[in-house]
Amino acid sequence: MIKDTPSIRSQLILRLTIPLTALSLIALLTTSTILTDKANQVFDRNLLGAARSIEQRLGIRKGEVYLNMPYFTLDIMESAGEEKVFYRVERSDGELLAGFKGLAFPSGKNSKSNKGGKISDATPIFYSTNFAGNELRAVYLKVKRRGFDDGYVHINTAESLHSRNAFSNDILFVLAVVTLLSGTLSIIAAVLAVNQGLSPLRRIRQSILGRSVHDLAPLDEQVPKEVATLVSSINQLISRVRDNIEHIQRFNSDVSHQLRTPLAEMKTLAELAQQKSDPQEVQLSLKKIEQRTDFLVRTTQQLLNYAKTNRSLLDDRHLEKVDLTSFCRQLAMQLAPKIYQQGHELAFIPEQPVDTADGVFIQGDPVMLAGLLTNLIENSVLYATDSESKDRGTIIIRSGMRDQQAIIEVEDQGPGIPEHHLADVTQRFYRLDQQQSGSGLGLAIVQQISEFHQATMQLTNVQPHGLRVTISFKQ
Repeated sequence: MIKDTPSIRSQLILRLTIPLTALSLIALLTTSTILTDKANQVFDRNLLGAARSIEQRLGIRKGEVYLNMPYFTLDIMESAGEEKVFYRVERSDGELLAGFKGLAFPSGKNSKSNKGGKISDATPIFYSTNFAGNELRAVYLKVKRRGFDDGYVHINTAESLHSRNAFSNDILFVLAVVTLLSGTLSIIAAVLAVNQGLSPLRRIRQSILGRSVHDLAPLDEQVPKEVATLVSSINQLISRVRDNIEHIQRFNSDVSHQLRTPLAEMKTLAELAQQKSDPQEVQLSLKKIEQRTDFLVRTTQQLLNYAKTNRSLLDDRHLEKVDLTSFCRQLAMQLAPKIYQQGHELAFIPEQPVDTADGVFIQGDPVMLAGLLTNLIENSVLYATDSESKDRGTIIIRSGMRDQQAIIEVEDQGPGIPEHHLADVTQRFYRLDQQQSGSGLGLAIVQQISEFHQATMQLTNVQPHGLRVTISFKQ
């Protein structure tokens, strides 16, 4: 069952939108902070210019400082319009030369406590203060005029924050609008890019949905390399499904072809037996029915085995470590009594002495390997009789290592197979002798099991007579 999870499109848009929004807000805050700071520096320079203008109006008369400002105006601030401007000019003895007495100097700076101050005190000091109910930005200067020996002159100018705040708000508003527009455009661009990037998946979906249920041809879509692996996986799945369907259809055809005639023969033999009155003839008919039944049982078993060993239906994830020599020895011991009853000898010969602690191991399916060896032995039982000497001979099983490969080998002493037929006998239902009771599937099953284990099968005629089947496993 497919679980309902958020779509790739929504996840991509969300993962793009969140960082873009965060970056936009960071850019807005950073830019507004920088621009506001620069603007404050400009206003502070104007305020300092006003203080310097006052400083230039200071003079010395009869050894005392005076302020030459009968009609003082701060020209540099005329453009501020709504701003309230305050100033305070005092001598070091506390005498107010001009301005507002209540306008505070910065903390620790006053006219009486700074007599004899160091010349470095001339550095401007910017600070914030309140006066007459107004929040102000102020600058303080401590200056000494040549010829004035009685101390310093303290100059303080201040202005309200209306223009500064209005300018900062204007900057913030413009930046917010620009950020909103750029962020919106970025999100729209991200959505369009995501939609365009996912278009190959939509084409694949439409291609699959538009197909007939019988159309199992591979997908042929031009897609980016990131999606190509997905298309390749889908094509592999389609290929396996097609192989399975073809295998099922072939199996149905094989069952119909192989079982129809024997069943018809059995029906005919049963009808003839009912018409006969001679007990011996009836027994003969029943014997023939029994033979055909045995043939049907063996053919059905072989058909099922052939169907189960088809490569497309097997799962190699459940392979296990198998000691090949020990496995063949045990299976030979199990089959020996049946082989002896049929008049054959059975011999097991290890290819080389193998210590039990250092066996010949392969990755395999024990059940399928047992089917492989059993089919080879049964095939030898059917065809291992020498037609001239009537000697049923010995069936030899070998296992071990040869040429750095693990091998299973079954050799009989029968007539062998003509060389020009060796390449054909692994095909299903291929039989050299139609008089034999075999189904023609034994070697085909062995071939399929070998391919599943990535092994190779080799058929060789031996002298003076016999057939050797060698299965070689890759290490």
